[in-house]
Amino acid sequence: SHSGISGENLEIANSHLTTSAGSRIALQANQNIRMIDSEVTAESIENNALLCANLEVANSSLTTNGYWPALFVLQNAVIRDSSVHAESSADVGIFNQGGNLEIAASTVNAVSNAGNSGILTKGDLTISDSDITSTGSDGGSSIKATGSVSVTGGTTEIGAGSITADGAMQIG
Repeated sequence: SHSGISGENLEIANSHLTTSAGSRIALQANQNIRMIDSEVTAESIENNALLCANLEVANSSLTTNGYWPALFVLQNAVIRDSSVHAESSADVGIFNQGGNLEIAASTVNAVSNAGNSGILTKGDLTISDSDITSTGSDGGSSIKATGSVSVTGGTTEIGAGSITADGAMQIG
């Protein structure tokens, strides 16, 4: 099976895009993926639905369904004025491997069907004026940051798990 869409940098603007892949990544960029005023659906049966170094989602709707982390960002991710659904059948919904994850004025549903964290970032997580739903198992982390967590405004629903941070945690 081949990858759905792959490139160095991808900009998706004013578009409706659906891509899928069997054993490969559905939507992949070695560097940046930038979505503006778009509706994007990416699905991979046996891999990540979306993988890139840096992600920007602005005024868009993004749906990712994957086996491994559905939405996998190696460095920094910004989700602004958007709706994101990230669902993994075997891992975390959203995984930010290095760098920071910022969610502003957005609705995010992060699901792990394997009982893992819905959102896992190896940096700081900043959520402002957003509605977040993130799965997790009882006694586990629904949302986990190895840096700091800041949540202001909006609503955050964490299922059976908890919110954990290795740095500071500010909620208010």
